[in-house]
Amino acid sequence: GFEGNMIQTDEAEQSPTYDLIFRCSLLCAVATSVWATCYFVIGALWPAVISLAMAVIWSATALHVFRSKQSVFAVYGLCYGLAVFAFGIMWSLGGLEASQGVIHWALVG
Repeated sequence: GFEGNMIQTDEAEQSPTYDLIFRCSLLCAVATSVWATCYFVIGALWPAVISLAMAVIWSATALHVFRSKQSVFAVYGLCYGLAVFAFGIMWSLGGLEASQGVIHWALVG
């Protein structure tokens, strides 16, 4: 027969995951905002703009997870955002030639 207790909703099953993803997105957004502020203060405009853009993206992912309880957008935002953010900061600070070692390190390690 059919037992109603055997079926769990996705929301009930993934609740700790949503909370963790929300907290990670929010933490990344706050940390990146502080980082962007530091770059603005020292006059490094391109790194500040890249940092601010990533803070906006991570804030949007945190808000999306909080409101919809869907984590797909947030997971892509965190995973790809961290890689793009690292590449963007390294490129803006040292140019492509100087940041080549950092790019290899980010891909490997």
